Amino acid sequence: MTGPFGGVPTSAEGVTREALPAALSSALAAAQTHAWTRPSQTPSDAARALYFSFDAASGVTYEGDLSPLRSWSAAALPRPAALAALGRVGRCLAHLHALSGAVHGDLRAEMILLGEGGAVTLLVPAFASAPGALLRARLNPGGAPASAVGYSAPEAVAAYEATPATDVYGLAALAYAALTGYAPLGQLNLKPHPQGVEGELARCVEASLNQLPALRPTMEALSSALSAAALASEGAPQPAAYRSVPPGQWSAAQESAERARATEMSPVLMLVLIFGGLCAFVGAVLLVVAGWDVVGEYGRVAILAGLATLSWGAGALAAKRRLDTGATVGRGLAFVFGAVALAYTFSLLHEPGRLALLVALTAASLAGGVAVGRRGAPLGGAALLALGSQLIWAVGAQCIHMSDRYASAGVVAALAAAVSAPTFALALWRRSAFFGALAALDLAVFFATLGEHLKTGSVMGPCFYSLAVAGGYALLAMIAAWRDAKPAAWPLSLGALAAAAASALAGLVVLDSHWETHGLAGAAWPFAVAAAAALLLRASPPVGSVAAFTAGSIVVLAPTVEALLKETVPFTLGAVAVGALALLAALLRPELRARDDARAEAVLAALFGVLAAPCVRALQAIDDSHGHRWLELHGESWAIVGATSAGLLALSYAVTRRVGRARYRLLEVAALGQLYGLLTLQVLATRDDLAPAMVALASSGALLALGWKTRRAAPLVLSAAALIVHLWIQYFVQLLGVFPLSVRLVGFGVGLLVGGVLYEQQVRHRLARLRDWN
Repeated sequence: MTGPFGGVPTSAEGVTREALPAALSSALAAAQTHAWTRPSQTPSDAARALYFSFDAASGVTYEGDLSPLRSWSAAALPRPAALAALGRVGRCLAHLHALSGAVHGDLRAEMILLGEGGAVTLLVPAFASAPGALLRARLNPGGAPASAVGYSAPEAVAAYEATPATDVYGLAALAYAALTGYAPLGQLNLKPHPQGVEGELARCVEASLNQLPALRPTMEALSSALSAAALASEGAPQPAAYRSVPPGQWSAAQESAERARATEMSPVLMLVLIFGGLCAFVGAVLLVVAGWDVVGEYGRVAILAGLATLSWGAGALAAKRRLDTGATVGRGLAFVFGAVALAYTFSLLHEPGRLALLVALTAASLAGGVAVGRRGAPLGGAALLALGSQLIWAVGAQCIHMSDRYASAGVVAALAAAVSAPTFALALWRRSAFFGALAALDLAVFFATLGEHLKTGSVMGPCFYSLAVAGGYALLAMIAAWRDAKPAAWPLSLGALAAAAASALAGLVVLDSHWETHGLAGAAWPFAVAAAAALLLRASPPVGSVAAFTAGSIVVLAPTVEALLKETVPFTLGAVAVGALALLAALLRPELRARDDARAEAVLAALFGVLAAPCVRALQAIDDSHGHRWLELHGESWAIVGATSAGLLALSYAVTRRVGRARYRLLEVAALGQLYGLLTLQVLATRDDLAPAMVALASSGALLALGWKTRRAAPLVLSAAALIVHLWIQYFVQLLGVFPLSVRLVGFGVGLLVGGVLYEQQVRHRLARLRDWN
């Protein structure tokens, strides 16, 4: 027996799967370019699905196969049967997604046909909906059925291409309609979640209706939740958490608008609520401070606790009746009264009682966080767990206070370790970046106080200890990554980066402060830290990527900082040499060739290492050159500048065939920009000295000729611009005592006009040829 698609159908668990026949497969592949297919005469959506009458050669018709099937819209199934059918639809869609990533893209009630025994047949569009079709349907009423928009994912309506997550949204919208009686239309109303399988389905449906496709669950997860809820709801009454709306009583748009009005909060009401909450808080504080002698101290505590309980009950009742504003007010007042009651109780108790109260609050917060998280409120659960983990600080501080011991660094380190351990465990369990950040901060206190406790006064001690701290952070980050808690591994990896940077900085401090005794050790220490970070390059992300960034940053920055601290030629040359090695690695390493963006970042960082120290020394030389002839004081600085510029320019020619045009042009711009920029500053600083001006004119002319001879666009353009600038500088400098400023400005303006005309007539059309140059 042939199925509705012309193939041999197979059934399992109420789901009918069918392999497409060769004729239909080839027809669908050619349907975009061949007009020999004609729609069958079956109704509405069936004519737009995989139901076509082909020419006589195919011999496939489907009208007869569709006749015994019922439409989902007309079936009016009870909830268990509807959920079971939607579960089968989900398995059909999962099978469709497995076929070379095919996507339905237009899932709605009209696309589902029901057969005997609960079997479902899913109509799959023969042509994928063009991006923007649903948007046009929304803007042009009558262009498509209303359900084509009401059950479509936001990305499909907004003219983006459909993905498997789009089908997840469509199936979840159908499930939402089966549970509540109306389409979601951007307003979800499934809370509070019931217990058991129904609650799991509600949470899964809410997640599937997320605005962001990447945050939706898989089709398999949604279909499994639907099937499980169908089995659990057979013979069970309808849960009170869902409000059934009789068909025809409310339209989906009316229901959505009604719920929007119910949750809307006007500015006046917001001000009233803020003022009322402030009055309640002031009254609670006055009750404690000013006192009410009739009830006594513990009577005040009882009154505050009773007010907190009543407020929480009122908020829960408002939430049950879907009065969101009342629920917010009730819970806020409960928090205010509860906080004041706890603070006042703490002040009344003696030391053991305070400790017992803190321990009870810590345990209650941790247990409450676990319970609230399991009841479908992950943010509330996370907040309680974070509060409970950090309350351990208060418990430890109270213990230290009761013991009358001095809070030494060792004691605080032990307390920090006691706090860091559960926080890190929570980060692994929750796979949360938030708890990872908390653990990193707690560990920072632990490492800082432990270092203070272990301090011996050794010159290199901070260097070694900071490196050990970086290793500890990296180890914990690798444990988190191994436990598949990569969000928690990121803050710990950043902690390792900060500790490694502190270790390298400690080495630089040793270089500057203890040069006579430990200078060489301080100079070499940053490179030892970079080598230690390089050992983790092959670690799983994010540890490996952070280690690469750490090692590269230290290698590039440390030599420059050392050269600036010591201000000697060997350190400057060392910084240039290290930067040159990093530049060669960035240009020629094969792993960077596949990622052009990574190579660009690495090249820029290496260029900084090559140019920073020579440029700073040259700027100091320019500042010291007033009253002296050029090269009289700092000739070695200009020699280094010339050598680095020449080396970068030569390197750009050497790597032309191995790297892209953008990379070697970057080298040319850096080399010539350094040379011409520093020479221009020197010429302006020593206007009476012709030596730097002549060097600038000669070098720009020579490099202009080199660019023309070798057909290199960057040297040609930059050298021509530098030559023109220096000629005009000499025009103003040499004529300073000959003509007044007005005459020189007239000559400058006439020169610009003549130059503009020459550029337009002689140069502009020739610049287009530079696009073909290297």
